[in-house]
Amino acid sequence: MASKRRNMFQKNKTQETTENGVESDQECGKLVSLLGCVVTWPHVDVSKLVLTPSSEQYIPVPKGIRRKITAMVLLDSEKAFDTVWIEGLIQRLATYSFPSPLIKLVSSYLTAREIKVRVGNKLSAPLQLAAGLPQGSVMSPWLFNIYTSHLLKLQNSHVNIAGFADDLALYSSSVSAKKAINRVRNVTHHMIKKLNLWKINVNAAKSEAILFTPSRKQVDTHIHIRKNRIPFSSSVKYLGVHIDNKLNWNVHTKTTNKLALSRLGRNYCLFCSSEINSKHKLLLYKAIVRPTLTYGCQVWHTVAETHLQKLQITQNKCIRLASGQPIRTNTLELHKSLNIPTLKDFIEKLTDKFKLSLRDHPNVLTRNTHITSKAKWGPTRRNPGARRSTVI
Repeated sequence: MASKRRNMFQKNKTQETTENGVESDQECGKLVSLLGCVVTWPHVDVSKLVLTPSSEQYIPVPKGIRRKITAMVLLDSEKAFDTVWIEGLIQRLATYSFPSPLIKLVSSYLTAREIKVRVGNKLSAPLQLAAGLPQGSVMSPWLFNIYTSHLLKLQNSHVNIAGFADDLALYSSSVSAKKAINRVRNVTHHMIKKLNLWKINVNAAKSEAILFTPSRKQVDTHIHIRKNRIPFSSSVKYLGVHIDNKLNWNVHTKTTNKLALSRLGRNYCLFCSSEINSKHKLLLYKAIVRPTLTYGCQVWHTVAETHLQKLQITQNKCIRLASGQPIRTNTLELHKSLNIPTLKDFIEKLTDKFKLSLRDHPNVLTRNTHITSKAKWGPTRRNPGARRSTVI
C-alpha cells in the first residue's frame, strides 16, 4: 500500500506553471492529498499534526489592553510558502518526534519537485525546486505551522504574538506609549533575525505599525525594518479587516461598503436583467455582495449605528434591484416580503453562531472567551455617551 501511494505522488510531482506563475488547475487537481496517505498508517496520530498552542500561549486581549496604550506591528512574510527550507522542516518533524515513516513520506513528497513554465503553446524544460511548499495542497498550511511553531515563542513577557499562517502580529500594552513602542521595536528586530535564520524574509514594504490610544495627539514615531522606515499609521489591515487606532471600525465599514458597491457594479447587468427572476438575483446578492458586507462581523459587530446604516443602504439597493421594486418602496416591508433579514439581524445571527462554535474549541481560554450576545445597537438611554467595548 505504501509503495502504491509513493508511486502516485511520484507521478504528480511535476507541476505546470502558467505565464503568471500560477499552477495549472489541470495538474493541481491531480495532486493526491497527503492527509489521505497519513491515515493509512495505523500507528500515526493524525491529530498530532495540528499544533494546538497551550493555554499559556493564549492571552486574553481585553485583559492585556484595557485602559492601556497598545503598540502593534504587523509583519508580512515575502513568499513564505515558496521559501520554506525543506531540510529545516524535516528537522522540525524529527524534533517533534513524528514517526519515521511519516517523515520519510513528507520528505519524498517535497523533495525533487519539478515545475514547467508555459508561454502560449510552448512549454519550458523542467526545473527542479530546491525549496517551498506546493500551493493549494491540504498539507501545506499544517507543514508551515510546524515549520514556524518554534519561532513564535517569545521570551519577553511584555510582548505578545498572534500568528495566522504567514501573517504575524506583535503587540505590547503599557500606560506609556513610549514604553509600549520600545518593547515592540526590540522584539520586532529579534523576530526578524530569527525568521531570517530559517530563510523567511520579511517584506518591509507591506509591514505596518499602529498605536491604539484614546489620545487625539499624533504620535510621530516609527520603526526600521531593513533600513526601511515603517511609520505608525492610523489604520492597518490584518486578515482582511481594517483596524483603526480608535477601534471604531470607521475605516473598515467605509472600505467594505466601497468594495460591495464595486461588486454590485460589476454585476449590475445581471441584477437589472429581465431574463433572470428575482429568486436567482437574490441568490446572487447572498453569494457575492452580502459576504463582503459582513466579513469579519464577529469582531466589529459593536460598530456604531451610523456606520452600520451605510452598509444597510447598500443592501437596500441590491434587494430593490433584485426585486424590481421602485425606490420609494418601504425597505422594511421589502425585507419581509423577500424574507431577507436586515443587516443588523443577520450580523447578530452570525455572531451568535460564532459564539456557539467556541464551546467545542480545544483551548480552554478560547472556550471561556466572553462574546457579547444580542447586544443592543447604539447607546443606551441611561448612559447615552457610553460605548460598548469590542471583545475579541
